[in-house]
Amino acid sequence: MKTKMSRRAFLRTAGSLTVVLPALELTHGTAWAETPERVAKRFVSFFSHGGYTTARGTDGALQSIGSFFGYDLWRPPYETETLTTLGEEMLPLEGAADQLLILRGMVNRAGILQGEYGGGHGFANCTALTANNVSVLTRPDSEKYQSAEGPSIDQVISERLMAKSPTPFARIDLAIDGHNYGTPYFAAARQPIDGEGNVRNAFDRIFAGVSPEGPSPEMERLRLHKKSVLDGVMAGFASFKKNLSRADDLRVQAHFDHIRALERRIDSLGGLECTVPTRSDPRPAEFTGPILADIIVHAFRCGLTNVATLNVADITTPWTTAPLSERGLVSYDIGHSLHHFLRDLAPGGANDNDRDRNDWRTEMVANRQWRLSLLRRIMDGLAESSDGAAGSMLDTSIIYFTSEFSRGEQHTCNEPPVLIAGGGGGTIRPGRQINYNTRGAGTQPMQTDASLHNLYTTFLQAFGETDTHFGNDDAWHTGPLTLT
Repeated sequence: MKTKMSRRAFLRTAGSLTVVLPALELTHGTAWAETPERVAKRFVSFFSHGGYTTARGTDGALQSIGSFFGYDLWRPPYETETLTTLGEEMLPLEGAADQLLILRGMVNRAGILQGEYGGGHGFANCTALTANNVSVLTRPDSEKYQSAEGPSIDQVISERLMAKSPTPFARIDLAIDGHNYGTPYFAAARQPIDGEGNVRNAFDRIFAGVSPEGPSPEMERLRLHKKSVLDGVMAGFASFKKNLSRADDLRVQAHFDHIRALERRIDSLGGLECTVPTRSDPRPAEFTGPILADIIVHAFRCGLTNVATLNVADITTPWTTAPLSERGLVSYDIGHSLHHFLRDLAPGGANDNDRDRNDWRTEMVANRQWRLSLLRRIMDGLAESSDGAAGSMLDTSIIYFTSEFSRGEQHTCNEPPVLIAGGGGGTIRPGRQINYNTRGAGTQPMQTDASLHNLYTTFLQAFGETDTHFGNDDAWHTGPLTLT
């Protein structure tokens, strides 16, 4: 017999930290039982700034290595629909191909039609997740900037899910800060969202129920007395523990152990300030990136939210293999400079030699693989979490990985990386790659009618919505894509 307990009663029992095992259906069971059988439950938007390494130019055509060093390190080596091998930059996801869906031949139609030279930083960022119109505004200092005229897809999904299954947080927005050229996340027209990059603040706010303005006095008291915030929760947990089966009891205890370990990892940072990575000290991202990924997993496990975003700046990663940066050849010490350096490697360029080409490739691949290792961390965490009869939490979730560009040095919105992980409750059939470019792998410009407008309509329908369009009117056609 299923134990019935309202969310309010659970909050009173568990104290300030809401912890719930999703498989027990104590908080989500009733709400989700009223939804269709094939429906997604959770959404993660993982945005990696700067693009990945493709050979797709601004005109939509593939460029050869000889003419422009058009490396394509993102594309899987084989054109088969069944996904068996991954591109070089995706290797951290090796072994999980059966949980991945790669979409190629996609176009950010809103970005191409509005931005300079087929994209541009501001226009590409503003349209990447909104597929909407962009306004050029002026700051008080007369500097111009771009802003989207509509919400990003994650915001819309979070609002819809809150109406169906309320959670303490409609969404959690996290970030690895750096030089981003803007944000792709918008709460509404001209309302950009900046994610939290300080892991202490994120942990205190999400897991201790404190306000964003500062740490909770209770949390500080617990820390001063060298107690875990979980101690108070465990005391409350004992009052309803007797209603659990032995198997559920063990799984809940394991869940508490995971949360306690996460808290200890944050405390172990000691005096390290988790601030915006700088040129002189970019180390925080090395340590905080995995913790931010874990916070997302545990927030889902605790039933605190159904939507999370991770906004990863285009930073350099000197803790990985970075021979080009170590030689002082990456200007401004920002990740986007790695893309622009590709121009100098072309025949006749300033760095037209094998050593620089090899060092560039080594560093770029390591940089992009580190970001995808964070995605893998989220995937593995959800795959290890049961969602009852529906399978794992990865089976019932949609994780969407993308960027504003496909090829950073050309700032092109043609064929940005589109990677989906998870089964979306049966609305996504992973283990495949779909190429919407009817010209296949040829060097001619793409021929496609698949826009991000259509993909985001697909996401909405995966969550049980009836929308037939998302974004502005720049799409070739309305309606969803078929991903089952």
